[in-house]
Amino acid sequence: MKILITSILITICFSNGNSQSWSPINEQSIRPELTDIISNLTETNQLKGEFTGPGAYTSQQYKNFESLLDLCTEEDLIQLTNFNNPVVRSYAFWGLARQSSLMTEQIIRNHVNDDEPVKTIFGCTQTNRSVAEFMLKVVTPDEVDDCLKLSNKTLRQIRREIDAL
Repeated sequence: MKILITSILITICFSNGNSQSWSPINEQSIRPELTDIISNLTETNQLKGEFTGPGAYTSQQYKNFESLLDLCTEEDLIQLTNFNNPVVRSYAFWGLARQSSLMTEQIIRNHVNDDEPVKTIFGCTQTNRSVAEFMLKVVTPDEVDDCLKLSNKTLRQIRREIDAL
C-alpha cells in the first residue's frame, strides 16, 4: 500500500502539463497535523541553519524544521516540495535529502526553474537565493550538512539546466 501511495504522489508531483515542472499547492492539500508547523515556518519566512547569529544559537525556525521532520513521512515531504511558500519547499527538500530519499535528484530536476527567492541564514551569513539554487546547495558535497549528496557529474548537469533558464 505504501508503494502505491508513493507512486501516486510521484505521478501527481512530476507529471503535469504546465510549462513549469512543478505546480504549487496550498495548505488545504496537506495533512491537518502539519498545518501549525507549516504556519510557523511561513510566518518567519526565512530558512535558518542549525546554528545562527552571534553565539551560534539554535533558532526557533530550525526547531520548527526539526518538528516538521518528526511529523512528516517521505510522501509528505515530497508533497511539500510543491508548497506555495519557498521556505517550506526548501525545508521539505532538505528534509528529503537528510532522509537520503531517492527522489531528491528528480525533485531538483523538476525545480530547476523554481527561481522564487528564499532568504537563508547559516551562522552569521545571510543570503538570498532561488529555491533551485538552495536545493542544489543541499545536495552539493561539503555544503549544508551530512545529508544525501549527488555526484559531481549530476550536479554539473543540473547546474547547466539552471543556468540555461
